Amino acid sequence: MRAAQDMIGIIPQLTFFEFMEKLKEEDFNGKEEFDKIRQELPNWVEELDKKSGVLGNEGYIYVIGEKK
Repeated sequence: MRAAQDMIGIIPQLTFFEFMEKLKEEDFNGKEEFDKIRQELPNWVEELDKKSGVLGNEGYIYVIGEKK
């Protein structure tokens, strides 16, 4: 049996529903986060994603309520 101290980092701080509500209410700067992550990838990944249509014409898919 594990001690409570051993469970730190395993049990999430938020429930799924709390996380989903937080996404609705808070600005999470998805585009900025996306661009930051994409900069670390090789160029061929973005080219392939755009050619395949995975990410749409702009390379980023905006979520509901997110401003362009």
